[in-house]
Amino acid sequence: MKEVKVVKQSDFLTRFLDGGITFCLAVIFFGLPLFFTGWTFQGLFFEKQIFFYFWILLALVFWVVRSVITGEMGIKKTPLDVPLAIFWLVYLVATIFSFNRWYSFWGFSEDLSRSLVSLTAMIVAYYIIAGHFNIKRFKIFIGAIVTSGALISFWTALRIFDVNIFSEKIKQIVPINVVGSVTGLGVFLAMLVPVMIMIIFEINGQDKMKKWLKYFLNVILTLVLVSNLLVIFSFYDFSPWLALLIGTGFFLIYILSRVVTPARNVMWIPAVIFIGILTMLMLPKINLIKNPEIQMPIKIMDSFDRNFSWDIAKNTVKENPLLGVGPSGYGYAFSLHKSSDFNLSELYSLRFYQGRGIILEALPTIGILGVVAMLLLILSFISVTMYLLSREKEKNKIYSLGMVSASFVLLSSLLIYRLEGINIIMMALIGTLAMAISINESESELEKKYIKLSLRSSPKYALSLAFVFMLVSVGAIFSFIFIGRIFVADIYAGAAVRGGNVSEDGSIKNLLKAVELNNKEGKYYIRIGQEYMYLANKEGLKDKDANVDEIRKDVNNSIVAAKSGQALMAKDAQATEFLAQIYEAASVFDSQYLQVETDTYNDALKLEPNNPGFYLKLADVKLRMAGASKDKDEKKKAVDEAKDLISKAIEKKDNLPVAYYNLASVEELSGDLDGAIYNTGKAVKLSSNGQSGYLFNLGRLYQARGKDEDLKYAESIFLTILKANENEINTHFNLGLLYEKTSRSSEARKEYEKVLGLIPADMKGAEEAIAQIKKMLDNLDRGIANTPENLSASSSPAADTTEPTDANSLSSPDITSAEDNILDNKPQE
Repeated sequence: MKEVKVVKQSDFLTRFLDGGITFCLAVIFFGLPLFFTGWTFQGLFFEKQIFFYFWILLALVFWVVRSVITGEMGIKKTPLDVPLAIFWLVYLVATIFSFNRWYSFWGFSEDLSRSLVSLTAMIVAYYIIAGHFNIKRFKIFIGAIVTSGALISFWTALRIFDVNIFSEKIKQIVPINVVGSVTGLGVFLAMLVPVMIMIIFEINGQDKMKKWLKYFLNVILTLVLVSNLLVIFSFYDFSPWLALLIGTGFFLIYILSRVVTPARNVMWIPAVIFIGILTMLMLPKINLIKNPEIQMPIKIMDSFDRNFSWDIAKNTVKENPLLGVGPSGYGYAFSLHKSSDFNLSELYSLRFYQGRGIILEALPTIGILGVVAMLLLILSFISVTMYLLSREKEKNKIYSLGMVSASFVLLSSLLIYRLEGINIIMMALIGTLAMAISINESESELEKKYIKLSLRSSPKYALSLAFVFMLVSVGAIFSFIFIGRIFVADIYAGAAVRGGNVSEDGSIKNLLKAVELNNKEGKYYIRIGQEYMYLANKEGLKDKDANVDEIRKDVNNSIVAAKSGQALMAKDAQATEFLAQIYEAASVFDSQYLQVETDTYNDALKLEPNNPGFYLKLADVKLRMAGASKDKDEKKKAVDEAKDLISKAIEKKDNLPVAYYNLASVEELSGDLDGAIYNTGKAVKLSSNGQSGYLFNLGRLYQARGKDEDLKYAESIFLTILKANENEINTHFNLGLLYEKTSRSSEARKEYEKVLGLIPADMKGAEEAIAQIKKMLDNLDRGIANTPENLSASSSPAADTTEPTDANSLSSPDITSAEDNILDNKPQE
């Protein structure tokens, strides 16, 4: 009797553990597209990746414990075993020889999907699903993903059309797009189209199902289908039309050729949907988005995207042909090999961390060997699934057709578009289901083939199983703790950013907790450096009341943290740029950092040699060195070097307005007003909206040169600026000077009085500025010319008329004179 009880208990535990595995996998299928918290520093894709790791690890633990209880560990043999093993081994070797082993092992910040860990987790998921598969569980997994897709589809459609049935609190918490990118959302919804057609076919082929239930399910699935297509059409420019046509077209071919034969009353559905998709493609683009909160991302032209992705791949393979720069290294390869032609686009300041299509991304990251291994895996998957689907028509493999079609939508999307981690994981999951159901419905011999280790067999196998159990158990415990620490660390970092209030006891304390839990994430250190520098600048604004020791401490802490972050991200151009910006801010307090700033920007140039912004930054440093130097020869040398650096920036991007503006500023400093006017004019022509800052300085330069028709040009420019913005205070002031110089005293008085009325009462130095204007009005009444000699220098603070920062050029030389400007505020754009 005792023996029977043991058997019953063992059976119960086995069923419980099987249920646990099924539950974990169902949670992945349901939750992966939906999951988000909004609490983390690295965002949505990071959260989804951690979610996937957690549940697949838990499923692995259930599987190992089940193996120990049953005394047998079985790993199912599949047609993809050899291609998967080859691909994983190439990935491992590429990781070992990577530009940054940690990035290749764990993944680059925010999107961890290209890492060795992620690939390993997807392979583990493949074998767990394959070994745990049966029709009942398949239906659970499909139900989970379709339910998830329906929720996402309805939610997105309602938000697109701005249907206000949700509270403001819910709308603030839940993002409009819970999948991530717009293209990623389109790919996910497109993948569901053949899956839902498959379910409709299966439902209508069930003779035993009650009619009312069949009707109800048909209505729900039809609504989801319509909602999916509406959302895809709404994001027209970003939707995966070609991939959707490939998937639905493949489905339709097998229906028309009668390889798969659904119920007659629904056989028309694939054809109608395929024709509907073609019709939507041929229709003129219609803006269906009614929600003003939806801001569409920048659309990159397909041909341009493919061309520059090919350039990156080609140039990287020349240097690293076999294994590339390493997994998760596309951002490094992009910065290093982007061409000057890329700079001519409006996207020149962006950095891309994924390539256009998985092949063009794989070439620079895992090299020719990696691409060959990947193609072997892809071709094996396609050939096996199509072979199993096409044979034995009498078995009517509706499930196989639906899942293979869905996997082809995902696979086509990965080959054609730039996609994030969730789409890669979904490809692995849906592809696994497609392979498993194809084998199951074909009743192939592969269904019964396992690699088995048994405790009940020889001691050799028992020992092997015990060793594997111990290894997996220890690995699982370590992995749970490791992943938990990383996730909690990112929540602390996210809390620091969301809090808004920068302080040592608040945001910095949270960031330091994040570092304690995960000291491998360089972005935490860099953020700490930025926050300490913010505190230093805040203290510096107190002028006489500023605590010098506090400033010195904050600057030192900032530099130490930023250097630590850059060391962890040693070959990342963005991290090096952040460190250089920290030194730039520190140089405001101590000029000794100017040389270190120069060295750091030069390091950044080595990582991103065609970045024009770095040349402008180096020129800016040279000008600040010139300003700090007392030696005339050194000043001249620094100014000449700055001019050369700006010229190099123009060589890298000859349509960059701020480069011409900065060149004009240097020429003005050198006394070359003709050159300054010419280059400021080019800056005005190249700027998208004729920046008033550029335009004002062009007028000021004409005013300063004063030849022939120069004053008329200056007056015309000033009046143009004031027509657009009558409160532009510097323009009123310079126009007053111009009127005074051309003996139009009454007009000059009006302009000075306008300046007087526009000075903000709470502006720093407002009293001195008001006193100066009143003195100028008094001089005007007494017939005394308002020249620098007749005005107190102390009451003439110079205005900052430089162009505000852009994405790659964070500052421009501030070269102004007291005569030209009196107020310390930037020109309005």
